[in-house]
Amino acid sequence: MIRSVVLIPAYNESDSIVSVINEIKMLNLGLDIVVIDDGSRDQTRELALATGVVCLSHPINCGVGAALITGLTWASESRFEQVVIVDADGQHPIESIKSMLERLQGSDLVIGCRDWKKYDSIQARRFAHAVLRSSLKFKFGIQVSDVTSGFRAMNIKAARALIPTLGDQYLEDTIMLLVEANKAKLRISEVPVVIRSRQAGEPSHGVTKSGVRYLSVLTKVLLATKGNKNK
Repeated sequence: MIRSVVLIPAYNESDSIVSVINEIKMLNLGLDIVVIDDGSRDQTRELALATGVVCLSHPINCGVGAALITGLTWASESRFEQVVIVDADGQHPIESIKSMLERLQGSDLVIGCRDWKKYDSIQARRFAHAVLRSSLKFKFGIQVSDVTSGFRAMNIKAARALIPTLGDQYLEDTIMLLVEANKAKLRISEVPVVIRSRQAGEPSHGVTKSGVRYLSVLTKVLLATKGNKNK
């Protein structure tokens, strides 16, 4: 049986973390679960541990990218073969994990993609996403319909290739991850998913802060090289 683990980066998600963990357990897919507590000030860590899962903790908030580096490194060192990344706020449809793992059999990296035409988001965010998606497509040939999705599955080959390249800031763990996956010639595919409303809590980035991060990441995309074509 293929050893698979679900990584859940979490920051102040005490109101939703137990529900997310229990949903994953109810799939009965034999998945290990690891919460990466990124310096939460609430009871996220204690509640996660009470469910019996592994919890890796940062002493301070380091960012979602740093949490992923911690989780992916742990998964690699623990000899897991497949990794699924799920948000702790309950927005990702847990039932889609099965189809993502099935698609992973012919891919290295699978993205759970929402339909942005139906997704309830402010117009400015939709526009920013469209610009980033077009930039990735025309510069790198990356054809992913939801380039900011944090709902992903990857094999350990992809995880090991991406760990050294991951940034620790918001959006770098999604958009720049796609750029680096493309450079590493990983096979990227997607599975359509329906994103839910947030179960509890508040987003870590408001409109203004998100706008700054979108511009920063767009600059990095435009300046990024395509890598060694002969690799």
